[in-house]
Amino acid sequence: MPPAQTIEEPWRSAMLSGVRESSPMALAATWAIAVSGGMDSVVMLHALKRLAETMNKQLVVLHFNHQLRGQASDEDAEWVAKLCDQWHLRCVIEKGHVSDLIKAQGLSMEMAARELRHGFLARASLAEGAGIVALAHHADDQLETLWLRWMRGSGPEGLQGMAVVASSPADPRCMLWRPFLSLSKDQFTTYARYHQLVWREDASNEDVRHQRNRLRHEVLPFIKKTFGIQGLRGPLRSCDLIAAEHDLVTQLADAWELDANEAEVFSTLHRGLQRELMRRALIRLEQTPNYDMIELLVDAKLDQGVMLEQGLKVCRLESMPLLQAQGDPGQESFARGSKPQEILLSGDSSQALFDGCQITWSRQPIVGQVNPVSSSPFSECFDADVLGEQVWLRHWQAGDRMTLIGSHGSSKLQDVFTNLKWSALQRHQALVAHDRRGRIFWVEGLRIADFAKMTPATRHVLTWTWNRSLA
Repeated sequence: MPPAQTIEEPWRSAMLSGVRESSPMALAATWAIAVSGGMDSVVMLHALKRLAETMNKQLVVLHFNHQLRGQASDEDAEWVAKLCDQWHLRCVIEKGHVSDLIKAQGLSMEMAARELRHGFLARASLAEGAGIVALAHHADDQLETLWLRWMRGSGPEGLQGMAVVASSPADPRCMLWRPFLSLSKDQFTTYARYHQLVWREDASNEDVRHQRNRLRHEVLPFIKKTFGIQGLRGPLRSCDLIAAEHDLVTQLADAWELDANEAEVFSTLHRGLQRELMRRALIRLEQTPNYDMIELLVDAKLDQGVMLEQGLKVCRLESMPLLQAQGDPGQESFARGSKPQEILLSGDSSQALFDGCQITWSRQPIVGQVNPVSSSPFSECFDADVLGEQVWLRHWQAGDRMTLIGSHGSSKLQDVFTNLKWSALQRHQALVAHDRRGRIFWVEGLRIADFAKMTPATRHVLTWTWNRSLA
């Protein structure tokens, strides 16, 4: 076995890069750790427990029982509970009914299990005051994910792979943290043996009827044996390159949409930029983009009518919004909407009523330690001095962007809504608040904006509460 320093150093480096100063993980008082009972999650729990003790962080373990393997699933839950008792950690366990969701929504078993699991992780972590869930994904998992997405024909957004920090697909107020995505499965195994850890084995992980397992046990080992380790490292490097280049295309698309009245017409743009803009246009119409649909619309003639899924007919334009739904009066009605309402924050507190939602705010100086976490799901805290004395309320509009707290870049709100599977009614009713520079700092039902969060330098706190039932 390698010497202790060789084993420990990669883990130390990976953890410290995630808890750098002012990162969400560094600011959070509590971390939630998703533990299945398998080797990967037990290793992650052991490593983060050691780190948490040095940083005075609280840990809470989350375990979701999918009830897919009968007694074995129940025994996994019992085993995790006993481990947490031995390590003096709080543990939250919940059961799910995957089969019921499959019947209700027609999902695959894997997708149904994923939806229930992420729903539990987000809900439980927020209830425990964490808002951050650590997941035990490693580099081998990343490679498997890339292969599966390649086979589906994913675009650059999918081929970036899993992010170290990302919003939960179940609730954007919760962040997913993959601290050891840079480490290999072999490094997990070595760590487990060195620290003499024990874990549960899931027999279903050996079933090669599942695509991911076939990749894990047959395809990737063959590639490694035939082409060496470079056959596995190369795709991971490509992942980083694709991520950087997609970020550039995203910036170009942002600029084109913001300057739509003066921008070049769509048909003169580079093909890569056209694809990204058309993907966004489809999402704005609540369509799920795919390769064939995007190619069809990019090549469509100006004002040509194209029939999409669910009987939606659109025509392609040369400028924003690029796609115009034909025969959809509801969209036009929503676009007119209510005019933005100005709110002056110069006093100590006040209220405002906007389209059936009552907003109550108060501005107070900071006394004692800063606590950036609100105790209510219908209340948020902001740095009052950053926002200034004037803000505006309005409805969401197509093209709105926001940098959610903990994110590394801005996100299209339309994309966030799509990931959360919000209905058209939910999107159109969602309230947005922005400062005098037009920066969105709050969207009803989402995490706050990163720029408006409270920090150790905050001197005044703006408490922002909303209530529809009293309006």
